[in-house]
Amino acid sequence: MQWTLSNLSKIKNKDVKARIESELRKPNRLAPVTGDLKYWKRIIDSEKIDYRKNPELYVIGRGQQGVLSC
Repeated sequence: MQWTLSNLSKIKNKDVKARIESELRKPNRLAPVTGDLKYWKRIIDSEKIDYRKNPELYVIGRGQQGVLSC
């Protein structure tokens, strides 16, 4: 889904709504803000994890270009 300021009212989760709104309001944004609610919830949850204290939660993934990401 592509998010705009006009369709943010559909979001009930306050944290997700605030995060998407902050992304939409960034100056000089070139790319559209997309992604389903599960995607945004996962981003917010991963920001709260301290990987130094919980290294078992660290998951290695590969992107299209073979770049490692957490």
